[in-house]
Amino acid sequence: MVTSDSALAFGDVAIGRTAEAMLAIHNLDTAHGFRIAQLAIDDPAFTAAQPADPTLAPGATVMVPVQFTPTAAGAHTAQLSVVLYGNDAPIATVNLTGQGVGHGGGGCNATGAPGAGLALALLALVRRR
Repeated sequence: MVTSDSALAFGDVAIGRTAEAMLAIHNLDTAHGFRIAQLAIDDPAFTAAQPADPTLAPGATVMVPVQFTPTAAGAHTAQLSVVLYGNDAPIATVNLTGQGVGHGGGGCNATGAPGAGLALALLALVRRR
């Protein structure tokens, strides 16, 4: 009676950055409520925050933020398991995917010996006086 999205895809995320997506968990039972006991993920690059109020009211949907923070380049796949109080087995599993991408291009570029820019600036200042 409880379902969730079957997959969340985060796409390309730079190493050390965080992407976030929202997971919808639905209570299809219009007469009974449930409580989320655990959101377990098998890859530490992905995290999910337990809702402040883990109650799934009858017919309600709870939105749960899921984050992907890659620490290495390459494809990451994981499964998020939704476990309800009173159940040992997950009532839903969600496939998580994301691609960690390295820090590419950009950044600071300088020419000349280290400190050359500072030496030139000091020389220009001395010449003004």
